[in-house]
Amino acid sequence: MPLTILYARRSRRLLLPQLNVEELFRDPSARFVAFGWGPKIASWHERFSGARPIGEADEWSPWKPFRRRALETASKWMLEHFERSDGLGAIYPAMMNAVFALLALGVLRRTRSQLGPLMGLQHWKSRKPTRSVCSRAYRRVRDTAIAMVALEEAGVPPDHPALVRAADWLLDRQIFAPGDWQQNNSSIQAGGWAFEFRNDFYPDLDDTAFVLLALAGVAHPDRDRMTHATDRVPRLAHCDAES
Repeated sequence: MPLTILYARRSRRLLLPQLNVEELFRDPSARFVAFGWGPKIASWHERFSGARPIGEADEWSPWKPFRRRALETASKWMLEHFERSDGLGAIYPAMMNAVFALLALGVLRRTRSQLGPLMGLQHWKSRKPTRSVCSRAYRRVRDTAIAMVALEEAGVPPDHPALVRAADWLLDRQIFAPGDWQQNNSSIQAGGWAFEFRNDFYPDLDDTAFVLLALAGVAHPDRDRMTHATDRVPRLAHCDAES
């Protein structure tokens, strides 16, 4: 969504000559030819190439009756998704694109939700002696589950305090809030886990499955809590992993 906003606003930034992506092309001088017409007439490449001038002509037209409303809807969606996700999607590329989108929108009144991506990125930055490094994502949920499975496979007793504490930590981060994946699955209740530290909108099946694998090897004293947590997950198997 932030990239859609940026495209609609036609935002531009001048780059230094040495900042480019010419290494992606075998012959940088022919980089525009890569997007030209090909030998096959009925291929998808040719269809998109043929439709491209039409789309470009419409984009440069000054008459766009629905553009303002579309931008307002996109902006509203983006700001709403700053909540319950430690930014937007709780992952660096989406958060950075959201910052660019906010700048392109010319947001003057900075509310907490609008500052969410900027505030979140500060927590992800770590300083090295010669440079600053920004983590791509907080993947504590997956890493915790992987560590638990490793300990279980190594023979650590299932009632070991470390495993019980880790299980409690994972159970506290189970997602019961509604998310975008329910647009086409409104009858399915939430109950999974996300890849990131916090991303209530997008729990996914692969990380949920790994968390369940980790929890299965723990002799947790509160069996009712474990049962309640795991009983809600199988219903998600009938949905797309990240629809």
